[in-house]
Amino acid sequence: MATITSLGAGTSLELETIITQLQEANQTTLDAITSRQESYEVKISSFSQITSSVQSLLDAAKALGKSDTLNAVKSAITGDSITVTTTTGATPGQYSLQVDAVATAQRLQSASPTNATAKHGTSATLEIELQDGTKTSISVTDTSLQGVAKAINANDAAGVHATIINDGNGGSYLSLTSKKTGEANAVSKISVSGNDGNLGSLLNFDAANAGGGLTETKATDALLTVNGIQVKSATNSVSDAVSGVTFQIAPDAEVGDTAIATITSDPQAIKDAVTKFVTAYNSLQTTLYNLTAFDVAAEQQSPLTGDSTVRNIQSSLASALQVVSGEGTLQTLGALGINSNPDKVAGVAGTLSVDATKLADALANNPADVERVLAGTKGLVASVTKATDSILGTGGSIKNRQNGLQETVDALKEQHDNTETRLNSELDTMRAQFVQLSVLVAQMNSTSSYLTQQFAALSSSTK
Repeated sequence: MATITSLGAGTSLELETIITQLQEANQTTLDAITSRQESYEVKISSFSQITSSVQSLLDAAKALGKSDTLNAVKSAITGDSITVTTTTGATPGQYSLQVDAVATAQRLQSASPTNATAKHGTSATLEIELQDGTKTSISVTDTSLQGVAKAINANDAAGVHATIINDGNGGSYLSLTSKKTGEANAVSKISVSGNDGNLGSLLNFDAANAGGGLTETKATDALLTVNGIQVKSATNSVSDAVSGVTFQIAPDAEVGDTAIATITSDPQAIKDAVTKFVTAYNSLQTTLYNLTAFDVAAEQQSPLTGDSTVRNIQSSLASALQVVSGEGTLQTLGALGINSNPDKVAGVAGTLSVDATKLADALANNPADVERVLAGTKGLVASVTKATDSILGTGGSIKNRQNGLQETVDALKEQHDNTETRLNSELDTMRAQFVQLSVLVAQMNSTSSYLTQQFAALSSSTK
């Protein structure tokens, strides 16, 4: 008997169509489970968006409490001989400055010219000692001036740079310049040993004793008078006179040059930080609105429409702002010009705004009150940090909600797999039964045809 390759072949039964319809019905069932699973995955992703927005809010709040924000200063100075820079915590004030000396580096130069490539013995060892007692030993295999300069420059610890200066008449001089300015960084002694030539007579040097082969231009320390007090520095950067303030003497400054430096508090840092906080808060409110809004016209929900966790987050943050308090004349955010908008802004409720004039007035007249409201023990930073900890923490509301949603996703995945396995098994069983039915019907049709032929033959033979 021929093999059945298509259900219902040789019969009037539409078995293949029935199987196709069953497959489509099964897929509809599986698609419904997949759709639910995807909706929960979108919810998880939506809470990740909220996490990012809440973290941005927390970062903006913490910036309000940083010393860089609260103690920011700005500086100004007259003239070109001195510049001034400040760091956080610099003491505001006015400083009268006068240059009494500019820091310079020591220079040593060979006393008489010689050929730059002429050898002065076969080898030698140089020992360079600085004023602070640091000693560096340098091995010299090329005893020409060029060789000595190369050996010195190859040693980072030598404390000096070496150059060859040509006088234009065939003579050359070895010139050594201290790497750092100031008397403490100068060379105190150079000695040559192990040389069978005259290198020692060219290079020996002792700052404490006259003579030797090198002439010295002494190093000098910078001297800067600050409000009548003379300050000494090995460099032209004077940073120890006033805490948090560095005065930089220009290399071309002249003795007697004067300047007035003014250090003042910089309220702009707090203004900028407040603006960034309000922007971050409003951005979070917009994110929450977009994820929970219901489009009435389209009758379309957002991923988190009606989600209680989102409502709790909104309530927690609103409460965090309401409980902020300080001490003194100004004790609330509103007193600083940070206000809740009574009406929706672009459809979003619960946003904040800044009254720039009011904030500027508070900073100008009550800076200590502003600092307490923002960074005090009951201030904005502490309150927002506490609220966001309960939202973002390991056991926080977002993590707990995401964990619950993930459990649902995992359960739906398992349900999908189990349902798919069951439906496929049922379909395979039905297909096998349909195959048997097709075979049976085909056999019956064949028998019917045979009998019909036999009856027809009998009828013909009896006539």
